[in-house]
Amino acid sequence: MPCSVTINNVSAEYPTAQGGLVKALDRLSFHIEPGEFVTLVGSSGCGKSTALRLIAGLIHPTSGFVYVDQERINKPSLRVGIMFQDSNLMPWRTVQDNISLPLELRGVRRKERYAQVEALLPILGLKGFAKAYPGQLSGGMSQRVALGRLLIQQPDVMLLDEPFGALDALTRERLSLDLLRVWHTQNLTVLMVTHDINEAVLLSDRVIVLSQRPGHVKLDLPISLARPRHPSDLYSEAFGSLVSQVRTALDL
Repeated sequence: MPCSVTINNVSAEYPTAQGGLVKALDRLSFHIEPGEFVTLVGSSGCGKSTALRLIAGLIHPTSGFVYVDQERINKPSLRVGIMFQDSNLMPWRTVQDNISLPLELRGVRRKERYAQVEALLPILGLKGFAKAYPGQLSGGMSQRVALGRLLIQQPDVMLLDEPFGALDALTRERLSLDLLRVWHTQNLTVLMVTHDINEAVLLSDRVIVLSQRPGHVKLDLPISLARPRHPSDLYSEAFGSLVSQVRTALDL
């Protein structure tokens, strides 16, 4: 079941190579409702990825709290899955073995692992590619495999850190719409980091704009476009107005 995410007055610092400290986030607060699709946008270095890592339990805040539902997060949780820009596939493993890796690490038997992968492949647009190796896949297909590896963990919250940033524009648009379909069918709470304002508005229920470092919320913008979303929405007056509000908050 999808669940809520709460960032409550969180600050985060990290050490520099020179022995000092950099403040990445400053009293950041926002709440995501169960089943919402929210994107974080902001300039490079504003703390977007830091926020994701805090929710994933990979790092700890200097102050403040992070919650998934009522559970305070201070270590990685099976309820939360994260996907990065690099697919990080193992080149010696097939698609089905890359996707099923989290289940293998939990001790799930091969037959059951492969059955779960087989059910996921059509959803990911990878039907017929179970036995293919990463070297035989396009960049877009590799990201689909990485998404499958995340989904097979059955997380309640899915964190996406620029998952399509390295792809060409057409592939990125296609995968973005596929992601919306997966989000709808899998019933997940999603928080996604992106630098692409159009992508943020097209996909989201809300777009949160962070300030320059140390990051805090400058704008929390509800996206009122009807669902399901289509590429044609990019050319509507309402879409243009929403993009303009995000650009203004980013000082672009």
